[in-house]
Amino acid sequence: MGDERDAFVAHHSRKRLYLLLLGSLGFVVGQLWMLGVFGDVEVPATGRRMIFAELATSPYFGWPAVAFFVWAATIIVRRIASPNNAVRVDALGISCAQHYNRAFSWDEITSIKFAPRFVLFEVTRDVRRDLSGWHRVLAATNRTLVGSSLAIATGSMDADREALNDAIRRFAPVHLTRIAG
Repeated sequence: MGDERDAFVAHHSRKRLYLLLLGSLGFVVGQLWMLGVFGDVEVPATGRRMIFAELATSPYFGWPAVAFFVWAATIIVRRIASPNNAVRVDALGISCAQHYNRAFSWDEITSIKFAPRFVLFEVTRDVRRDLSGWHRVLAATNRTLVGSSLAIATGSMDADREALNDAIRRFAPVHLTRIAG
C-alpha cells in the first residue's frame, strides 16, 4: 500500500491462534459428547443444570453449535496457514486481511472508534454495498451490535493494541482521529 518504512504491520499470532483452535475443537468434542455421539449421556433429573443439560443434548441446539465451532476452527486454520499480514496501516489507509481481505482507503472510512479489544470503523455506503454478500450481512450485524460496520480484532495479532491505535492516529486524516475515542 504505502511506504514500507513507515507502515504499521501486524501478523496473526500463531500462538494465540493455536490456543483458539484448541478451544474451538474442545467445544466440538464436548458438544458431540453431549449429543451422545460417543455414547449415552445421562441428563440430570432435577436442578438448574437440568435445563442446560437438556438444551445441550438437544439436536436443535447441539448440531448448530458443532457446525459453528467447526466453522470457527476452519477460519482459524486458514489464518494459521496464511502468509498475509493481519492488518496494515499506512498513508493510504487500512488493509485488513482478518475478515475482509481488502484495503480501505482513508477516503472510504467515515469514522473510527477504539474499543478495548477492537478498532471499529465505518465506511461509506458504496463500500458497504460493494462487499460480498456474506460480508455485507456481517457488516450490518456489526453495525447493529457495536455501531460500526467493520472491526479489527486485536486479540489474535502479534502486535500491541496501542501500537495499532497509534499508527491509526498517525496516518488517519485529522477529521477521523478527532472523533476516535
